[in-house]
Amino acid sequence: TIVEGLLGGLVHSILIRRGRTDKVFNPITAGAVTFVAEMVQMLIILAIARPYEDAVRLVSNIAAPMMVTNTVGAALFMRILLDKRAMFEKYTSAFSATALKVAASTEGILRQGFNEVNSMKVAQVLYQELDIGAVAITDREKLLAFTGIGDDHHLPGKPISSTYTLKAIETGEVVYADGNEVPYRCSLHPQCKLGSTLVIPLRGENQRVMGTIKLYEAKNRLFSSINRTLGEGIAQLLSAQILAGQYERQKAMLTQSEIKLLHAQVNPHFLFNALNTIKAVIRRDSEQASQLVQYLSTFFRKNLKRPSE
Repeated sequence: TIVEGLLGGLVHSILIRRGRTDKVFNPITAGAVTFVAEMVQMLIILAIARPYEDAVRLVSNIAAPMMVTNTVGAALFMRILLDKRAMFEKYTSAFSATALKVAASTEGILRQGFNEVNSMKVAQVLYQELDIGAVAITDREKLLAFTGIGDDHHLPGKPISSTYTLKAIETGEVVYADGNEVPYRCSLHPQCKLGSTLVIPLRGENQRVMGTIKLYEAKNRLFSSINRTLGEGIAQLLSAQILAGQYERQKAMLTQSEIKLLHAQVNPHFLFNALNTIKAVIRRDSEQASQLVQYLSTFFRKNLKRPSE
């Protein structure tokens, strides 16, 4: 066993030094190394085992089966590893593509406001891209959006009744009911076809839970672990959008307050000086004074409007 391990390590080292990393996991390479290792093992048995006649008899009985079986087994094992790696890369690529597509499709929607209209837009995108049973979005009190299986009784605007959702809001933790180890039962309809759910909190300012995003799967389908991971990542993305929208609205309110304060500080002085000027002009040129009054009224009409008007 030690010699076989050293032989495998030597071949690996040679391939790495020569830059032939593609051969390290090659089934043919694994089979060839195993075949040589088995031959070395047979030679060691002949050289060490005594009596020699018994050693020859043993090698003649086990050499062919061991060399063939172990060689084929090593090649098949390496083939399985390659298939697993290819499958992992395929799923990883699909996962990344879906995540990027969802991010691009939902970009900026919740920054415009965390309400029923914007939530429905996001829910429809997720339902189309994730290939799951249904998608729901809630705030802390009611259902904002729902699309997919069960949309006949999961109606936006209804108060939250699901214990899973309430638990996620109260604890701030992800709640997963797979329908097997953790049973799932719809709180709205006894014949609901949904069989599992993933409830992920959506966070806003100061990490406060603003609502939840809920992914559902039908009773006859297992909830994909990829969709679970993807759902948690999407929730972080949507939480960032909600937080950005809150900051933008706070910034707009602060700017509006600063403008009002500036008007309150500047306008009285400006108005006092303007009226004194008009008073002086009236004494010598009434027509010019009339024009100045008109200019002053136009100025106030343009500059004293609120930014929202």
